[in-house]
Amino acid sequence: MESISEQAWHHQTFRQLALHKLVYYQVRERFGLSAQTAVRGIARVVDAYALDKRTKRMFRTDGAFPYDARILSWDLESETVSLWVAGRRRMPFECGDGQRKRLERQQDESDLIYRQAFYLATTSNVDMPEPQAAWMSFWEWIWG
Repeated sequence: MESISEQAWHHQTFRQLALHKLVYYQVRERFGLSAQTAVRGIARVVDAYALDKRTKRMFRTDGAFPYDARILSWDLESETVSLWVAGRRRMPFECGDGQRKRLERQQDESDLIYRQAFYLATTSNVDMPEPQAAWMSFWEWIWG
């Protein structure tokens, strides 16, 4: 993403389509990326510049990378994840029972993060308790 950010800054091109036209083919060729990983990298840079176009955005080489459903899929039954990392790879994953239940309701994108080991951070839909029920139980506890 650093290379994409460098081009965006040099050409002062911060919109998705314009940056895509500028860097897509060269990024795919230079780094050997699939089409969707190139698109996700460009989108990540565009999102960073949306916050501030007056400052050149820097990206760590070991920073998080976004994966969507086209380049990452979870198989809870076999406890594997299939993702694109220099080619399609299927590998095992580990998680607790609570996380497994949340993965059943996984949505949107996941981030691949490296911090002495690789981690996948993802979002899930969860049911929220009714606020009144929690408040009432508090007062019932106080006044018994």
